[in-house]
Amino acid sequence: AVTRNISHVDFSAVDSFEAVYKDALGKEYQLSIIGAQRIQQILSNQLEQLGEDGERTQNTGTTSERAAETASPVVEEPTPEIQAPTDREVSISTSQEIIEAPICSQPTAISTQELAASNDLHEKCVHLNVVLKSYGIQAFPVDEALVQQAARFTRFKLELKPGETEANLKKRSEDIARELEATGEVFIGRINGTRYIGLDVPFSGNNKPLLLLEHLDRLSNASGALNIMAGQTADGNYQIVDLAKAPHMLIAGTTGSGKTIFLYSIIVSLLQQFSSDELELLIVDPKQTDFHFFEGLPHLRGGRVLTDADEAVAALETINAVDKVERTNLIKSLNSRDIDSYNAKNPAQKMKRLVVVIDEYADLVQAAELQGRDVRKSFESNLCMLAQRVRNLGIHLVIATQQPRATIVTSSLKAVLPFRVSFRLPSHTDSQTILDRSGAEDLLGKGDMLMLTDSDMLRMQGFFIPEDDLISFIDAKKD
Repeated sequence: AVTRNISHVDFSAVDSFEAVYKDALGKEYQLSIIGAQRIQQILSNQLEQLGEDGERTQNTGTTSERAAETASPVVEEPTPEIQAPTDREVSISTSQEIIEAPICSQPTAISTQELAASNDLHEKCVHLNVVLKSYGIQAFPVDEALVQQAARFTRFKLELKPGETEANLKKRSEDIARELEATGEVFIGRINGTRYIGLDVPFSGNNKPLLLLEHLDRLSNASGALNIMAGQTADGNYQIVDLAKAPHMLIAGTTGSGKTIFLYSIIVSLLQQFSSDELELLIVDPKQTDFHFFEGLPHLRGGRVLTDADEAVAALETINAVDKVERTNLIKSLNSRDIDSYNAKNPAQKMKRLVVVIDEYADLVQAAELQGRDVRKSFESNLCMLAQRVRNLGIHLVIATQQPRATIVTSSLKAVLPFRVSFRLPSHTDSQTILDRSGAEDLLGKGDMLMLTDSDMLRMQGFFIPEDDLISFIDAKKD
């Protein structure tokens, strides 16, 4: 007796099943359709298994034996008798009948939406395994259970085999992005404290906005002194930054990249936590269009947003010449080392924290230069000196610009602003200026950012706040 078998690996089918095919001469063929779920199961659980000593060992069984061990019970279906026109068209007809054949039913407890998401994740993991193998990347099969979903990214955790390098994986990043049909550049980086490499892929379906007001309650559980909601990382966690520890920020991004909305997130986060008796804001808006919503806030120094560049330069000079000296003397008078220690010893008259938000730093530099080159040098020198010396005094600078040129963002300024955030930028040169590395030119826009901290580089999706919600929030704080 001769057994005729046709096995078909079908990545478009989730489940596996079997059927019988008869050709024109009445000969029977056993069809075995291997779907994405079975393929992933074989790759993940059989080809590499964890031995008793914790090391990965190769399964010594044959391929058929390993497949049989992981095979799901076959649901018996009525044997279809399908007539093919000719022997020459057997393979084509078989492929067509595979698509039309019945598949195993799924548990009814799973919703259609959850099932579709699960099936989609199966296919993505299997596809990624195939792509890595096709480009010669030596990696263990992707563990579906470790895949993390965020608002805009899907993070796959890759474990490279001994001898494989992260650099080799990064060289193929564009090819991997193309094969996975990513909507933008994939971000590859080591996940600190683990053996995994994070592969963050933006897919077309991952575009759900993160509404800031829905997440402000997270600030109540944070332990920092001056917390802000920064965004969501690719692993799905929400990043809260303590501005008091930063202690200053440099932010860059082109129009539409999300820079201004990020500044809104900073201000709204602070207003959510602190009253006008605890916090003072100095907001500089040379464009006069983005921050007029905040006019009249009791937190504002002078009760208004500064829109004149010359006036803003003068305000910064006042902080350097007056506020810095006064705060230093007060802290020294109580034998304290910083604002926290001073406020703990003097609870009846606490010192306010002062946060300076500058929307377009380039306008201030140009305004100073119009008064003379010496005035510009003095302004930049005083600003750098201010940033160096006011950390313990409760004064914090948030400087943003659309023009991250080296003539504007000087090396001296970058040295005192180590905490930097970059949204999408026009070129790798601009990215190099802000982050000391390329990458910001490949960001997706609309809140997609790279954040450089004192120890790491994070890719995140920023929050969004609609204009109506922003106005309602601010009006409530004015009452």
